[in-house]
Amino acid sequence: MSEANKQVIRTFIEEVINQSRYERADDLVKENFIELDPLPSQEQGREGLKAVLRQLRSAFTDMHWP
Repeated sequence: MSEANKQVIRTFIEEVINQSRYERADDLVKENFIELDPLPSQEQGREGLKAVLRQLRSAFTDMHWP
């Protein structure tokens, strides 16, 4: 994996997941993102991913990924 790809993942984890800046997913995730192992009722695409992350944050308010 290239260093540039690694940085995208690091940025996604820190900004989108840890800081709940879901709008940053618009810059980091393709609109037609396909989740290969979706959660029940998870919609495909970037918006489906953001919805799942919001649900996780509401259930686990102190969630933090290293």
